[in-house]
Amino acid sequence: MKLLIGILFAGTLAVAADPGTPFTVTARTSRTAVWVGDRFDYVVRVEYQPQLEFVKDHLKKEELDLTPFEVLAATTDSGIMPQGRKFLELRLQLATYTTAADVSIPPITLFYFKQARGPEKDEAPADAVTVPAFAVGVRSTVVDASSGIRDQRPPLPIDRMSWMIPGALGLFGLAAIAMLGGRFALAQVRLGVWERKMAERSRKKSLQQSMEEIHRTPAATPLELASFYDKATEILRGLAAEKLGDGAGLTPEELKQALLAAGDQEHHATVISELLTQCDQIRYAPDGMEQGRRLHPDFLNKFAELTGKT
Repeated sequence: MKLLIGILFAGTLAVAADPGTPFTVTARTSRTAVWVGDRFDYVVRVEYQPQLEFVKDHLKKEELDLTPFEVLAATTDSGIMPQGRKFLELRLQLATYTTAADVSIPPITLFYFKQARGPEKDEAPADAVTVPAFAVGVRSTVVDASSGIRDQRPPLPIDRMSWMIPGALGLFGLAAIAMLGGRFALAQVRLGVWERKMAERSRKKSLQQSMEEIHRTPAATPLELASFYDKATEILRGLAAEKLGDGAGLTPEELKQALLAAGDQEHHATVISELLTQCDQIRYAPDGMEQGRRLHPDFLNKFAELTGKT
């Protein structure tokens, strides 16, 4: 939609009258800017002496032609002012849809006559006064399409160095990051970090395999119980040997002290010692197999603590 910025001269427009003319005419508008189709008021006011009378019969919507403005409503009001003078006010509601650069509200003719007395009353001649055209400056935000959207200008040249230098710096940065990463990895290998990580991973895998092996070993008959605790003793001493490098011939308590001295965690060393003690009691006590059947679930739970699973 086009925007009509109508500079409706809101300052009062006064009709220049002769010094002897006993009236004044002013015109004004209610708005100083309108959109296409906006409604605004146009008010014409006449103040005159009591002996004059203005005609209102032709000041109707249907009889007023103010092209290029459309008259939407027309009302009149009249009365007596405190100083004894009279007034007539014509209020019009207008709208415009024009796209012209400059338009004006057309002139309006007002008729009046001087009141007479006696037989000349009905023969009093009518005079007229014309309200001048009211100028409206119209502007549109739509530019002339014939002039083009913008100036025809060639594309700006691209300097080769403007992208080669940033690209080279980016490649150098990536190479530096790769070099630093390689040196860090090499330093870690030389310090034995990877070897320790691989050894820790292998130990955890061994613990998991041992736990699965213990669970798969049957323990229903006395022979199966004896085989179960023999296998458990072998696995427990093997776990201790991973830390100590040996440990054969040590009692469970001596094995615990050796593990602690080697830096093993106290809980881990204690569980291994307790389970080995339980294995020895079951394997060599007269009623060991009976104890082994009764303590079998508890033994499995303690063994699971070595792998962090229950």
